[in-house]
Amino acid sequence: MELAAATPGPAPLPSASRGLFGDAPPAAARGPVEPGAARLALLPRPALTLLLLLMAAVIRCLEQA
Repeated sequence: MELAAATPGPAPLPSASRGLFGDAPPAAARGPVEPGAARLALLPRPALTLLLLLMAAVIRCLEQA
């Protein structure tokens, strides 16, 4: 019984105002959001990084063509 009381429970879910990782400022501080930017904000950071690297590679290929 004492061991069960000492173990922490599951982490609380992030609130909508803090964003996915808890570091996003409130919506009022961010200003107006464009339609496409709202969808990108939902992606996790590694996915955004890979997306930006892919876009940079495509731009380089188009510049060389």
